[in-house]
Amino acid sequence: MDVGQYVFLILLMMALLMADRDKIIDSFLVQCGWQKGHRRPLADDASFRRYERVCSGARSVVLMDAPPDYEDIKSFVYVANYLHKLGCSVPKILEIDVINGLLLLEDFGDDTYTKCLEKKPDSELYLYSLAVDTLVHLQRASCLQTCERLEIYRSELMIDEACVILDWYYPHVFGRSVPEGDRKVFRSLWKEKLNIISNELRVLVLRDYHVDNLIRLRGRGGILECGILDFQDAVMGSGIYDLMSLLEDARRDVTSSLFSQMKDRYFSAMSDLAIWPGGRKEFDRIFALLGAVRHAKVIGVFARLAIRDNKSNYLIHLPRVWSLLEQSLADPSLKELKAWFWKFFPKEKRFIKNQVEWLDR
Repeated sequence: MDVGQYVFLILLMMALLMADRDKIIDSFLVQCGWQKGHRRPLADDASFRRYERVCSGARSVVLMDAPPDYEDIKSFVYVANYLHKLGCSVPKILEIDVINGLLLLEDFGDDTYTKCLEKKPDSELYLYSLAVDTLVHLQRASCLQTCERLEIYRSELMIDEACVILDWYYPHVFGRSVPEGDRKVFRSLWKEKLNIISNELRVLVLRDYHVDNLIRLRGRGGILECGILDFQDAVMGSGIYDLMSLLEDARRDVTSSLFSQMKDRYFSAMSDLAIWPGGRKEFDRIFALLGAVRHAKVIGVFARLAIRDNKSNYLIHLPRVWSLLEQSLADPSLKELKAWFWKFFPKEKRFIKNQVEWLDR
């Protein structure tokens, strides 16, 4: 079966699933008293989840459709309750159908950070400062209210995520798999580097903390003004990961000045916890390491979304993510990983000039 046939089958299966899901959703809305509500799609999601706004008169809620064969809404509900206990702004859960994977959520409106920054670029410093302060708050609070039910962000899990680039991007570009021996070397290099954070203080890590998943809630004071939208994949691990996700965003460039200010703001707010015995140098080294992990993963995920799920719109961000990966691997502590990457991903294979041409390979 070639790629075209594979994509056609996936799309056909999704169409059949959507038709069936609509009947289930209609029944759910009737049970919740929203049968007269008008439904319209919200932002696309890089998963099998769908979001819709349901409006009835002046009232509105958000419908989360998470097919149970692919998603587990129990993790969303659990982390939402945990974040609420930590004093963060997350949507209230109004109705739930665990069996069918459906939720009705409080509607936080349309002022996502992405839209706010497009409308008013000069709000950047304020919004990013608020996001960093929110991150500091939830991480410090999670030190006091630990969550044993959440998975630990162990090195093996991070290595598995970094390997997504080998599973999807590499085979598509080169037409073959990475040799097993070289793959083992790749994993061992990561393991050696990730050992440096194995004893770091563990805090709540949301894993997708960036402007698309943050929303400004005007009228709320302090960190409550920063609403958090996407958190079901949360784990306990190094807090630097979410800071890096915010500042090295796959979808948005951040100026070097803002980048430095926000890193300094976070480090100063967390330094009294003595998390990094090596001080700022250790902090910066871990930042680069976790950046390399995430960027390798994101390159693979964006390739997978295009190849498997027919979501080629993510390919436009690949040049930025490759640049971010190069930036992370420039840290002297990652020279062995850098050498491995550039051996298997020469520069001419890292950037996409034509998305259609790339997909047709």
